[in-house]
Amino acid sequence: MRWIITANSNSCRFYECQKNEPLKLIKVLDHPENKSKLSEFAYDRPGHYKTSTPARGAFEPHTNTAEVLLDQFAREIGDTLDKARRTDSFNELIMIMPSEVYGALHHHLNKNVEGLIKKTLYKNIMEMPERDLLNYVKESLKKK
Repeated sequence: MRWIITANSNSCRFYECQKNEPLKLIKVLDHPENKSKLSEFAYDRPGHYKTSTPARGAFEPHTNTAEVLLDQFAREIGDTLDKARRTDSFNELIMIMPSEVYGALHHHLNKNVEGLIKKTLYKNIMEMPERDLLNYVKESLKKK
Protein backbone atom coordinates (compact mmCIF):
# COMPACT_ATOMS: atom_id res chain seq x y z
CA MET A 1 0.00 0.00 0.00
CA ARG A 2 1.36 3.40 -0.94
CA TRP A 3 0.70 6.50 1.09
CA ILE A 4 1.08 10.04 -0.22
CA ILE A 5 1.74 12.69 2.42
CA THR A 6 1.23 16.37 1.62
CA ALA A 7 2.08 18.98 4.23
CA ASN A 8 2.94 22.56 4.96
CA SER A 9 3.69 24.21 8.29
CA ASN A 10 0.10 24.02 9.56
CA SER A 11 -1.62 21.12 7.82
CA CYS A 12 -0.84 17.56 6.77
CA ARG A 13 -2.93 15.17 4.69
CA PHE A 14 -2.43 11.43 4.43
CA TYR A 15 -3.72 9.72 1.29
CA GLU A 16 -3.96 6.06 0.44
CA CYS A 17 -3.04 5.25 -3.14
CA GLN A 18 -3.98 1.93 -4.71
CA LYS A 19 -3.44 0.98 -8.34
CA ASN A 20 -6.18 2.12 -10.71
CA GLU A 21 -8.19 3.75 -7.93
CA PRO A 22 -8.64 7.40 -6.95
CA LEU A 23 -6.77 8.76 -3.96
CA LYS A 24 -8.45 8.19 -0.63
CA LEU A 25 -7.96 10.81 2.09
CA ILE A 26 -7.43 8.84 5.28
CA LYS A 27 -6.26 11.41 7.81
CA VAL A 28 -5.81 15.15 8.24
CA LEU A 29 -3.63 16.77 10.90
CA ASP A 30 -4.12 20.48 11.45
CA HIS A 31 -1.96 22.72 13.57
CA PRO A 32 -3.80 26.05 13.28
CA GLU A 33 -1.60 27.75 15.86
CA ASN A 34 1.19 27.74 13.26
CA LYS A 35 -0.90 30.29 11.33
CA SER A 36 -1.31 32.54 14.35
CA LYS A 37 0.64 35.71 14.87
CA LEU A 38 3.77 34.89 16.80
CA SER A 39 3.00 37.77 19.17
CA GLU A 40 0.03 35.72 20.45
CA PHE A 41 2.51 33.25 21.93
CA ALA A 42 4.76 35.79 23.61
CA TYR A 43 3.56 36.17 27.17
CA ASP A 44 5.32 39.41 27.99
CA ARG A 45 8.10 41.70 26.96
CA PRO A 46 11.63 40.33 27.07
CA GLY A 47 13.71 41.05 30.15
CA HIS A 48 16.19 43.92 30.14
CA TYR A 49 19.65 44.33 31.54
CA LYS A 50 21.75 47.34 32.44
CA THR A 51 25.12 48.09 30.96
CA SER A 52 27.93 50.33 32.11
CA THR A 53 26.71 52.96 29.63
CA PRO A 54 23.32 54.69 29.68
CA ALA A 55 22.12 52.24 27.00
CA ARG A 56 20.09 49.19 28.02
CA GLY A 57 19.76 45.84 26.32
CA ALA A 58 16.97 43.32 25.97
CA PHE A 59 17.35 39.58 26.33
CA GLU A 60 16.54 37.58 23.22
CA PRO A 61 14.59 34.35 23.56
CA HIS A 62 16.71 31.20 23.12
CA THR A 63 14.24 29.66 20.70
CA ASN A 64 12.23 30.94 17.79
CA THR A 65 8.51 30.41 18.46
CA ALA A 66 7.76 29.52 14.83
CA GLU A 67 10.49 26.87 14.85
CA VAL A 68 9.19 25.38 18.11
CA LEU A 69 5.64 25.17 16.73
CA LEU A 70 6.84 23.59 13.48
CA ASP A 71 8.93 21.10 15.45
CA GLN A 72 5.89 20.10 17.55
CA PHE A 73 3.83 19.60 14.40
CA ALA A 74 6.63 17.61 12.74
CA ARG A 75 6.80 15.34 15.80
CA GLU A 76 3.04 14.73 15.54
CA ILE A 77 3.38 13.79 11.85
CA GLY A 78 6.35 11.52 12.60
CA ASP A 79 4.46 9.78 15.42
CA THR A 80 1.45 9.24 13.14
CA LEU A 81 3.64 7.70 10.44
CA ASP A 82 5.41 5.42 12.90
CA LYS A 83 2.13 4.15 14.37
CA ALA A 84 0.80 3.46 10.87
CA ARG A 85 4.03 1.66 9.90
CA ARG A 86 3.79 -0.60 12.95
CA THR A 87 0.31 -1.70 11.84
CA ASP A 88 1.50 -2.25 8.24
CA SER A 89 -0.84 0.44 6.93
CA PHE A 90 1.66 1.29 4.19
CA ASN A 91 4.81 -0.10 2.64
CA GLU A 92 5.79 2.92 0.54
CA LEU A 93 5.68 6.68 1.12
CA ILE A 94 5.72 9.67 -1.16
CA MET A 95 6.26 12.91 0.73
CA ILE A 96 5.37 16.30 -0.76
CA MET A 97 6.16 19.32 1.40
CA PRO A 98 8.36 22.43 1.52
CA SER A 99 11.98 21.72 2.41
CA GLU A 100 11.76 23.51 5.78
CA VAL A 101 8.84 21.26 6.80
CA TYR A 102 10.68 18.13 5.67
CA GLY A 103 13.79 19.31 7.51
CA ALA A 104 11.81 19.53 10.75
CA LEU A 105 10.05 16.22 10.09
CA HIS A 106 13.26 14.39 9.23
CA HIS A 107 14.43 14.72 12.85
CA HIS A 108 11.30 12.90 14.05
CA LEU A 109 11.15 10.08 11.51
CA ASN A 110 11.85 6.58 12.70
CA LYS A 111 14.60 4.86 10.67
CA ASN A 112 12.09 2.22 9.57
CA VAL A 113 9.76 4.91 8.24
CA GLU A 114 12.66 6.62 6.45
CA GLY A 115 13.40 3.33 4.69
CA LEU A 116 9.90 3.31 3.20
CA ILE A 117 10.17 6.75 1.57
CA LYS A 118 10.20 6.25 -2.19
CA LYS A 119 10.29 9.91 -3.19
CA THR A 120 10.33 13.31 -1.54
CA LEU A 121 9.17 16.38 -3.45
CA TYR A 122 9.93 19.77 -1.95
CA LYS A 123 6.82 21.72 -2.91
CA ASN A 124 3.84 23.24 -1.14
CA ILE A 125 0.88 21.77 -3.00
CA MET A 126 -1.72 21.91 -0.24
CA GLU A 127 -3.98 24.04 -2.43
CA MET A 128 -3.86 21.54 -5.32
CA PRO A 129 -7.20 19.80 -5.89
CA GLU A 130 -7.17 16.09 -5.04
CA ARG A 131 -8.07 15.15 -8.59
CA ASP A 132 -4.81 16.74 -9.81
CA LEU A 133 -2.61 15.36 -7.04
CA LEU A 134 -2.46 11.80 -8.34
CA ASN A 135 -1.44 12.98 -11.83
CA TYR A 136 1.20 15.25 -10.28
CA VAL A 137 2.65 12.33 -8.34
CA LYS A 138 2.64 10.01 -11.37
CA GLU A 139 4.47 12.60 -13.48
CA SER A 140 6.99 13.22 -10.71
CA LEU A 141 7.71 9.50 -10.37
CA LYS A 142 8.35 9.23 -14.11
CA LYS A 143 11.03 11.95 -13.95
CA LYS A 144 13.12 10.26 -11.25
